[in-house]
Amino acid sequence: MDTAAPDTSTDPADGSLALTSEADRFDRAAWEAAAATMLRKTRRLGPDDPDSAVWGRLTRHTLDGVAVPPIGTPEDLEAATTLGRPTRQGAWDVRVASAAADPAPLLDELDRGATSVWLRLDGAVTPETLSARLDGVLADLAPVVLDAPDDPVGAARSLAAWLETTGVTPAAGTSAGADPLGAALRTGGEAGDIDTVVADVAAVAGPAGIGALVVDGTAVHDRGASDAQEVGYTLAAGAAYLRALGRAGVDVE
Repeated sequence: MDTAAPDTSTDPADGSLALTSEADRFDRAAWEAAAATMLRKTRRLGPDDPDSAVWGRLTRHTLDGVAVPPIGTPEDLEAATTLGRPTRQGAWDVRVASAAADPAPLLDELDRGATSVWLRLDGAVTPETLSARLDGVLADLAPVVLDAPDDPVGAARSLAAWLETTGVTPAAGTSAGADPLGAALRTGGEAGDIDTVVADVAAVAGPAGIGALVVDGTAVHDRGASDAQEVGYTLAAGAAYLRALGRAGVDVE
């Protein structure tokens, strides 16, 4: 057996490996010139316009009026301050959404690496229908979150009953997923008595050891909300649910 050490004489020194050569390095003016050439070909930039005008032509604006430049430059960071990269709380969650009555596709996704379940339930929810939809799901390993806009209280009761019947201790993150405000936005209907829904779901979820409510910003995003409007809605919905929990006597600390 040849036990000779590998030849490392041609290996680059630590920290010296570059992924680009000098020929690949361009300054701001070179990028402006190249971009201006393309914009003039498409008549988005006039022959007498300076190359620097490409920034105005290519910068887009969000619905809230925030300018988004075509590329970032080192100069963008000169006056910027940051608190550093945020620290993740917990592991990544790969959640699979399912609205199918047959649990087989859901189980296949879990076998392929999905880590939690987002189960859509239309109409009235019973323990029997929920049990059929979750047949084979290891709820002690994969958190289950329900989305039952038509029957959030029935869904919470069914999930609690299913967990009690199976004797399963639900994985952290399991939730009844009630979101009466989001459900009203998606259907264009009235939210109804939010206090009653929140109180009834919380009364079931607490003893069952599962979450009760969800705030889903996509409810307004899907209706065309801007970034700021989506953030504003999620904060307002969260505050509304917290107040409803407080009025129901639930400790939210």
